[in-house]
Amino acid sequence: MSSVIIVGEEQISLARLLIMKSALSLEIKGLKRRGRSTYAIVKEELELKGNKSSVLCQLEKIVEERKIAIYGSTEEAEVYEKRAKAEKAGITNS
Repeated sequence: MSSVIIVGEEQISLARLLIMKSALSLEIKGLKRRGRSTYAIVKEELELKGNKSSVLCQLEKIVEERKIAIYGSTEEAEVYEKRAKAEKAGITNS
C-alpha cells in the first residue's frame, strides 16, 4: 500500500478543496450525509452562488487555479497526479 504525503498549508488547502469537490459531486448524484450538506458548506466558505451544478463548476475552477498556484502549471499538476495514481496502483518507473 502506498501513501501520499501532504505537506504545508497550500497542499492541505488543496486536498480539502478536492475532497469537497468529490463530496459535492456525490451529493449531486444523490448521496446523502448527516449534518450540513457539502453544498451549503462550499457556498458559505467560498462565498459562491448558484445551484449545486453551477457551484460545482465554480469549485472546479477554483481547484484548477490553486493547482496552478501551487505547482506552477496544470501540466506539472497532472504529472504529479499521474505519479501519485501510479504509485497507488503499485506501478513504479524504475
